[in-house]
Amino acid sequence: MIEGLVQILIWQGLGELASKFLLPQIPGPVIGLILLVAFLAIKGEVNPELGKVADTFRQHLALLFVPASVGVILFLPELKTHALAVGTALTVSVILTIAVTALVLKLFSFHEPTFTNTKAYRHEMKRLDEDRHLAIQKKKQLKNKTNRSSNKPSKQTKTKSNTATNAQGEKNE
Repeated sequence: MIEGLVQILIWQGLGELASKFLLPQIPGPVIGLILLVAFLAIKGEVNPELGKVADTFRQHLALLFVPASVGVILFLPELKTHALAVGTALTVSVILTIAVTALVLKLFSFHEPTFTNTKAYRHEMKRLDEDRHLAIQKKKQLKNKTNRSSNKPSKQTKTKSNTATNAQGEKNE
């Protein structure tokens, strides 16, 4: 777990250096986090020690709201004087966040064709129907094969039934 914490602090330190010398308008921890995400994306996996630290942070994420809550209480008189501006900023930011999230989801999500009467859509539906039809036929064929194999009498039962028939035939004569 210590190794994971050290990794996080190294990335934060690199972010602080980048913020100090290259991008002074962006906070160092934000740059460090972006660098860490880029590194993990290139690497393709998360170190187990870093994963443990991340899981622990995620489990206790609510504790990060304590300093913000204390700050709100500390600056309550100022917030009361600027309540309209703060309320407007919060409302607008929430609406913009929801709108941007919806646009990003719409942009990156798989969507059905808008017009179902297009040639490509009809072709795709026809192909899916054919695939379903073939799958049903294969199931029926497998079922018929298993039924035929279970309905066929074995050689022993044929021999016994033939012997019984011959014995009855001899008795009748």
